[in-house]
Amino acid sequence: MVTYKHIFFDHQFRVWVGVNQKLSGDQIGDCEYFPNKKLAVEWKQKYEPVTSLEAGSMCDGIGNSYF
Repeated sequence: MVTYKHIFFDHQFRVWVGVNQKLSGDQIGDCEYFPNKKLAVEWKQKYEPVTSLEAGSMCDGIGNSYF
């Protein structure tokens, strides 16, 4: 699965948000939150392959309880 990382600034919570996305633009997994842009850019530049199990969302369950 080919993915890419996208970062943006959330004005409501005043944090930088990092998202793994497919090429079609769908979000994969959960968001990462960063207090400053420097950390967000470092996260974006770091290459981490995403496996299908790590790409699951909380809705998938995968035998885990999140609440």
